[in-house]
Amino acid sequence: MHSARKPSPLNPKRRKIEGKSSPESSASFHPNGLINDHYTDSNFVTNFRNAFQTRTDFECSTTSARLYPTPFRTGWLPDIFSSPFAHNVKQEIVTEYYRLKSSDLFEFYQSDDLKETKKPQLQKLRDALYSDHFVSMMSNLTGIELNDTPDISAHMYFEGHYLLCHDDDIEDDGEMTGRRIAFIIYLVDEWNESDGGALELFNIDNGGNPAEVTRSILPKYNTMAFFEVTPTSFHQVAEVLSPTKARLSISGWFHGSLKTRLSLAVYRPITPKVSKITEYVNPRCLTDEFIQRARKTLRKKYFLEIQDFLKDDVYDKLLESLDRVGWSEKPIGPANIRKYYLPKSNTVDNLSVDSASLPLHSAIQSFFTSGAFAEYLYSISCWRFHSVASETRRFYRNNYTVIHDNGWDREGLDVVFSCIRGVWNELWEGSTIYIDTEVEPDEEGTEKIYEMWPEQNVLTLVLRPKMTHRFVKHLKCEDGK
Repeated sequence: MHSARKPSPLNPKRRKIEGKSSPESSASFHPNGLINDHYTDSNFVTNFRNAFQTRTDFECSTTSARLYPTPFRTGWLPDIFSSPFAHNVKQEIVTEYYRLKSSDLFEFYQSDDLKETKKPQLQKLRDALYSDHFVSMMSNLTGIELNDTPDISAHMYFEGHYLLCHDDDIEDDGEMTGRRIAFIIYLVDEWNESDGGALELFNIDNGGNPAEVTRSILPKYNTMAFFEVTPTSFHQVAEVLSPTKARLSISGWFHGSLKTRLSLAVYRPITPKVSKITEYVNPRCLTDEFIQRARKTLRKKYFLEIQDFLKDDVYDKLLESLDRVGWSEKPIGPANIRKYYLPKSNTVDNLSVDSASLPLHSAIQSFFTSGAFAEYLYSISCWRFHSVASETRRFYRNNYTVIHDNGWDREGLDVVFSCIRGVWNELWEGSTIYIDTEVEPDEEGTEKIYEMWPEQNVLTLVLRPKMTHRFVKHLKCEDGK
């Protein structure tokens, strides 16, 4: 996947792991002197668990430990390790090999599974987190029955890195077990709000979808944040803004038995609206020679980019029309699937409206849903189309779409017309990426088969079969703007 940033001090190559091992002796390991004993004190455990189970606010006057009951139960345990141990762990964790992980949902550097580590202090950390002592501590604090199979890895977020809204709710393969508690142990230097990278928690709407960020938690050195994983534990890591600091953490999940365990597109029939294709489209794109070449390209590559699709004067007037659009005050959601803006009014919803009476941007959108345009697509793709879904979208910084089980569109032909001025800066990212979930992931952990960048006056066609999905890469901040 495309990536542009200043060089990282880390080695992004994946280190070779000779075989697989499981720390079988970790369960009996006792982390004497490594873990803050106050968090196993009977009075603290009783008070914290009562607050966790009754969903009430709690703060310990001795340790400043907190239980935040909303938007979902989240714990905060400062000084989780002894100071010498935390220092030693940080000294070793920065020497681990990391690889860049980049997808529709995230971009950061991640280590290998720390259960494989050969470094002595990280082995102690692994054994401590796997130990009966620590697993029992977490179970006692929450009242959630846990097993002895946590996942542990390290993450480094540099400037521009992020993790978008998701819920962590994943079952173990073929079992009625899964993630029950997510945890993050921060090993950052002094961290401020202006550095970004906060853990942001979402409340939910009446449909159980993420609505708004209602709690923001800044990383703090040697502090463990954790929360119960549920279908509505929606959270994200805000984009890191500091050009000099690394958001360093060790994170993972505790597993246990489970209790039990959305597409925006509205398809309408294509109607024979009167639409003169010659009124809008560059005559070059209508010649027999062009259509034959386009057909061959689409059959061979499954995607086609048509440059200068609209007439120059039509495209200029289209941009002017879009400048006058009133956009929604809040982005369309839910945040675990999409975040971008739609026009406040969509006159194309009324398919009987004469395009001559519409603003030009709406008339163009109406043209893209017309029978005339469907016939043009048939001449290129040899596919007959019976229904269409269409929308005009605007993406700002921190906008995106992600792949979600309940957000997939059905297979078909994607038609994307890009409306920008000037040249897109790839440092902003914001490309549309297609992946095939039936192929092996690449070095960045994705199954990318095509990447589409915004360009002036370009129409892109993508034949999207079953198991091929798309997302718009998170738009990044540039110089704090």
